[in-house]
Amino acid sequence: MNNVVTVLAELSECIDGKNLVAVAALSPIAWAQRLGNLLELVGTEDKTGELADYIARKKPAPTPLVPSQPFAGIRQLQRWRLLVNDTVESDD
Repeated sequence: MNNVVTVLAELSECIDGKNLVAVAALSPIAWAQRLGNLLELVGTEDKTGELADYIARKKPAPTPLVPSQPFAGIRQLQRWRLLVNDTVESDD
């Protein structure tokens, strides 16, 4: 995940928030939940509003940030319905 955050940070200027929803509709909802959170971590909150609205409309089940790690009892980020079961940092 750290590598993903690093790449997102580098690409953040090119990301179009409106296109995120179009792409999210073609992918599993859990991917959109994770992407929204990771985009916020790199400081692109201004591009995640429509993605957050899309997730709210879909009302998905809470999903873990890292599916291969335990997530029982982990706090949920309401906006993304995401169980943050790992610490993610940019490699910058």
